[in-house]
Amino acid sequence: MQIRVSQENDLSPAGTKLMVGGFVGIAILALLFMSMYTIDQTELGVVTRFGEYQNVVEAGLNFKIPLVDKVHIYKITQMPFDFSGQNALVVLTSDGLDAQIDMTIITRLENPEKMYKEIGKNYDSWFNSKARGVARLTIADYNAESLYTEAREELEQNLKLTLSERVEGFIIIEDVLIRDVGLPQIVTNAIQNKIKSLQESQQAQYELEKARIIAQKRVVEAEAEAQAIQIVKAQLTKDYLTYEYIVQIAGSENAKIYVLPQDVDLIIN
Repeated sequence: MQIRVSQENDLSPAGTKLMVGGFVGIAILALLFMSMYTIDQTELGVVTRFGEYQNVVEAGLNFKIPLVDKVHIYKITQMPFDFSGQNALVVLTSDGLDAQIDMTIITRLENPEKMYKEIGKNYDSWFNSKARGVARLTIADYNAESLYTEAREELEQNLKLTLSERVEGFIIIEDVLIRDVGLPQIVTNAIQNKIKSLQESQQAQYELEKARIIAQKRVVEAEAEAQAIQIVKAQLTKDYLTYEYIVQIAGSENAKIYVLPQDVDLIIN
């Protein structure tokens, strides 16, 4: 009995070349696809090759060497760092009281290349540490009452200025917004009572000043009226009254005018 093995499934040299060519083509397409990437308008990319910095790429379609190059994406739009809740800043005031500062720092990346080379891609913890250090040193110059009342805007400006100096060349500090200053309740109550008393005192002072102005106005009006009476009284001579009487009766339809000697007195009934 003879067994015959079919050779129909054996690949010819041409078939082998075609298959290899297909695999190569697929591999090339895959590598080409892997080499393409896009950067959004709000981002910049830092390209590294085997961990070493190469260049910064901007928005649009870009290419890299697959499996060799790596692209680190950085946001170049505004980035808020929020310090609230469990992440709120707890600092000491100049009078030794604990203050919990709830605030947001608005930042923008200034130099991705410098940031990657000196700090690294994940710079959140670095900035967080800088912000907390600056806040502790700056707030230590303010007492609790000033933080609760009039000094908040000034503190925001000082924090922005000092922090900008500390992160210059890496990050731009666009704004510092303090939303709340938490103090011990007993301190808060004392400050609120003081503010209330001050407001009541200012209101009383305002009412007193208002009454004083009204009284002065009345005195001036009375003096003016008295002066007016004196002026009128000085003008009420006998000849003036005679003249006024003649004018009045002359205007009447039933009046008769009599011409009298100058030295004859008028008898007015």
